[in-house]
Amino acid sequence: MKTNRTIAGFAILVAALLASTFDPGQARAGELNHEQQQTILHEANTLYESGTANATDRALSKEAFEAAAAKYQTLVDDGVHNWQMHFNLGNAYLQSGALGRAIANYERAAAMTGDKAVHANLEHARSLVKTEAPATVPQTTWESAQQYLAAIPLENLLMVAAIAWACFWITMSLRIPSWQRSLKTIGVVAAGLFLSATLIMANRDQGPQLPVGIITADQVPLREGNGEAFASQEGTSLIEGERVQVVEQRGEWIHVQLHDGRTGWLTDSQLEVI
Repeated sequence: MKTNRTIAGFAILVAALLASTFDPGQARAGELNHEQQQTILHEANTLYESGTANATDRALSKEAFEAAAAKYQTLVDDGVHNWQMHFNLGNAYLQSGALGRAIANYERAAAMTGDKAVHANLEHARSLVKTEAPATVPQTTWESAQQYLAAIPLENLLMVAAIAWACFWITMSLRIPSWQRSLKTIGVVAAGLFLSATLIMANRDQGPQLPVGIITADQVPLREGNGEAFASQEGTSLIEGERVQVVEQRGEWIHVQLHDGRTGWLTDSQLEVI
């Protein structure tokens, strides 16, 4: 754990250096001119460095990181969209304790670059999400495997299907008497994985992928309808940093779907859509 924190801390510190190496004016400009963008970027970098320098004073450090995040956010809101800016914004949010917004910006940065520091910080932030065991009936091993497969990205899922298919035929072609029972078991499992992966991929191809949202507050109640008058669903309190899919939006209310298929409503102030 100490090693992971050290690596993540080093990657975060690199952000301050990266920030000074790119030109925000290269991105689409909004209301701010180039000089104003440069001034705000310099202020954000200075505040971030101040937060790092005052790490022993948690209150002072957090205040500096929050101010840095506000400055970086101003640039993003003005139309500056590149991976370095979202990376810096994610770092500032993470250091200030806004885990959900940090993950959302790391996700945006990761979609733009394969930079190792970006992906390392994203994984570190995800590891900080306080997962809770749901109060449900225990899943079978096969149900757990299917849930795991459903969360795998499409390109990796395709690889799983190919490997499972190859394993199935390899086990079927081997003729070793003393291994027949083990080979049969492996073949059945491989065939099951192949079929499950294929079905999941087929279902994903039936329609467009839903936008992703990251919960930005803790213990967010999931309501049965789009309004405060609707009751909160029992056992569906969402955790900061949790990932959901956005089904639709009606005014300030957003209809979301959880990883297990359950759906409900929350407000747009409680999540950030990527």
